[in-house]
Amino acid sequence: MNLLIFFQLAVRNLRLNKFRSILAILGITIGIIAIATTGMSGAILENSQFQSMNEIGESIYLQVNYTYLWNQYDESSNYYGVAGGAMVATSVAGDSGVYIQPKMEGITNKQIRELSKITAPYPVIPYKSTMSSFEIVEDEYSDKERPPKNPNDIWSSYVTIYGIENEYLPSMFVLESGKFPKLRSEVLIGSKFAKKNEVTVGDELIFSVYKGGQQRNVKVKICGIVKNTGEGLVISSDNSVIGSDSWFKSNFETYSMLTKGYESAVVVIKDVNVAPEMQVKIDEYLNEKGSRVDITNSSSATQPVKDIIAASSKEMMSMGAIALLVAAVGIFNVMLMSVTQRTHEIGILRSIGTKKRQVLLMFLCEAGIMSILGSLIGGVLSLVFALFKARDMIAESAITLNPNAAIMQQMGLSVDQVQVSLADVLSYTFSANVLMYIPLGILIGITVGLLSALYPAWRAANMDPIDALNEQ
Repeated sequence: MNLLIFFQLAVRNLRLNKFRSILAILGITIGIIAIATTGMSGAILENSQFQSMNEIGESIYLQVNYTYLWNQYDESSNYYGVAGGAMVATSVAGDSGVYIQPKMEGITNKQIRELSKITAPYPVIPYKSTMSSFEIVEDEYSDKERPPKNPNDIWSSYVTIYGIENEYLPSMFVLESGKFPKLRSEVLIGSKFAKKNEVTVGDELIFSVYKGGQQRNVKVKICGIVKNTGEGLVISSDNSVIGSDSWFKSNFETYSMLTKGYESAVVVIKDVNVAPEMQVKIDEYLNEKGSRVDITNSSSATQPVKDIIAASSKEMMSMGAIALLVAAVGIFNVMLMSVTQRTHEIGILRSIGTKKRQVLLMFLCEAGIMSILGSLIGGVLSLVFALFKARDMIAESAITLNPNAAIMQQMGLSVDQVQVSLADVLSYTFSANVLMYIPLGILIGITVGLLSALYPAWRAANMDPIDALNEQ
C-alpha cells in the first residue's frame, strides 16, 4: 500500500466521524493559538521597548538625589556637607520678606571628567530635559493634511525635549533615516513622534518657550529620525525631540536648585559584560560619603516590562497547555473509537498481507491530518490574536512606565490615547524573533497530535487478524 492510499483511507475515516474530528481539530487550534500568541505578543512587546537598546548596549543613568541632600542640610550654616556637592545660601525676596534658599552643585564638569577616566573608553554624557508645546511648520506649497489632534488628549501638543552634546548622539541613538545634527538649529526626533505627527526629515517645528519671563518661538529643522528606545528607559526617544546641549541651554529654562552642574548623566556601554563592575566603580566614586547620586541601569529600568511579559506568558502558557491537553485527549478518543469501529476492516487488511507498520502508519496518517489542519489554522489565527494581545500589553507597559500615561488614566482618559495603534504594533511584528513562534507552534501541535495517536495506532497494528475478522 502506498502513501496515497493511506491518505485516502484517512480522509474517508475522518469524514465518517466528522463531528469528533472537528472537535479534535478545534482543540489543537485553540492550543496553538494560546501558545503562539503568547510567544509572539511577548516578542512584539520586547521589540517595541528594547529595539534600539539591544543595538546600542547597556546604559547606566546618574541622577542627583535631592532627598538625600535635603536631609543633609544644616540650617545653622546653610551648607550641605556632602563630598562634591556644596550648598550655598541665596537670599530670595518673597511675599513675607526675605528667606534663605539653599542651592547646591549637581554632577559637575570636574566629576564628569574624572568619571570618564573610570568608564573609559565610554564617556559620561550629561544631559538636560524638559517638556514643551510644539507646532509643525506647514509648507504653503504642500497639499499634505496632518492628522487632526484629539481635543481630549492634552499631551498631543507636548513633546519631551533633550539637550545632549552632538558628539555623543551616535553612541546613544540608532538612526532610522536622515543624519545626526551638526548645526544648533537641527534636531533629531523619535520614530513614534514622526509617525504620530506625520513629519519627516526636512520638516520644521516651532516651540513656544518662556525665557526670562517672556514668551518667544524657537524654530528648528528635523535632520534625522531615530529608532524607538522604549518608554521604560530614562532617556526615551519614542515621543521626543533631541537637540544640542548649547541649543537647549539658550532656549529652555528648567527649574533647578542647582547652582551649577547637571542633574542627570548617562554612560552608554557597548560591552554589557563590564556594565555591573563599572556601575559599582561609579557608585564608589560619587557616593563614597552618602547616596548623593541615584545610579540605575537600562536593564533595571525595563524590568517592569519584563514582569508584564512574564506574567502574561505564564497565564497564556497555562491556558495553552490545558487546551493542548484537551486536544490530545480528543485525538486519543477519536483514534481509539476509530480503531474499535474498524476492527473488522483491520482484520481484512491484515489477512490480505498488510503489514503491522502499514496499519500503524495508516492510523498515524489520520491523526497527522487532524494535527496539521488544527496547527495550520491555529498558526494563522495566532498572528491576528498576537497583534491585539501585544497592543494591550504595550498599552499596559505605557501605563507602568510612562508618567504621562499614568496622569491621563487618573484624569479618566482611555489607555488607547497613549498612541498605541495596530499600525505601531505592525511595525514590530514582522521580524524573525516574532514570526518564529508560528512554525514552532505548528510543530508542537503536530507532535502532540501524533503522540496522542501512538497507542491507538499501535493497538490497531498489533490486533490478531483472526480475532479482528470475527469482530462484527
